[in-house]
Amino acid sequence: MKGKFLALTMVGLFVISIGMPAQAAGVDTFQSLISLLQSLINSLQQLIKQIGQSVTTGSTVISPNSISSSSTSTSWSCGKPVTFTYKGQVVTYGTVESQGRCWLDRNLGASRVATDSIDKLAAGDLFQWGRGDDGHQDCNLAAGEYTTILSASDNPGHDKCIMGNDDWRTPKNDNLWQGVNGINNPCPQGWRVPTKYEWEIEQLSWSSNNAEGAFNSPLKLPTTGVRVWGDQPLRNDSIGAYWSSTVPTGKKQEFDYSQLPYAYYLTFRNYSVFNQKDYPGMDIPEDARQNNAAVGLGWRANGYAVRCIKD
Repeated sequence: MKGKFLALTMVGLFVISIGMPAQAAGVDTFQSLISLLQSLINSLQQLIKQIGQSVTTGSTVISPNSISSSSTSTSWSCGKPVTFTYKGQVVTYGTVESQGRCWLDRNLGASRVATDSIDKLAAGDLFQWGRGDDGHQDCNLAAGEYTTILSASDNPGHDKCIMGNDDWRTPKNDNLWQGVNGINNPCPQGWRVPTKYEWEIEQLSWSSNNAEGAFNSPLKLPTTGVRVWGDQPLRNDSIGAYWSSTVPTGKKQEFDYSQLPYAYYLTFRNYSVFNQKDYPGMDIPEDARQNNAAVGLGWRANGYAVRCIKD
């Protein structure tokens, strides 16, 4: 209000100044008014500049998928919290830096940062690869919250898990979750699902290549359990599984994995409790069998955790 009053006052003086005849006021008076006018113009320019700056530094931005995030402010930096909408509720997560990148401090859907490697409150939700924040990520299969009817579109239009096949979509769509503006990106605005390469960098930084190393990293990654597309969800303490946005391209060992509905994910296991028979239908990367942690390929209908990274 004060700024508006100042602007109107200066405009009024401007009108009075230019409306006063030079002959009536005298030459000296007129020259003084000219100097006053120049001073008023300079003040107006400064006021307009300040108003413009206050408009451009707002911290609330509405994203294309209707998620608002506090991390889009020009004054925001990693380590500060992020507030956004998830499953229809406003939530606030912390952030943490690791290997030069900024990450959310917990998995999507987690109640807190992990306090140990098997903290179930930190496990979070289990997403089918490429699906959005539509409620399927915490479906209860035992309660019948699933369907075997595949989706012909990127948005199935319901919150059920789509089970019974290796992909939830037909035909498969490799363009889902690709980047910060990717289709069905479940992360806050300005954040995205990490790539295979970004997970590999994290894995290489661990003090040990297993569940203990994952938890002891800056990201404090807990075991999550998995939801296998052909079976009931498994939430025991032996496995962590985290989606990447990367899909296979070309052949590997003479087999073209790009033709199948695979996507890369980070996995680590506690082999003191792990048993392969507990995970029917789940491919275990050879590296994981030997070293306990690896980035491998998983069926897109499987349910794995999502940890978002700042773009």
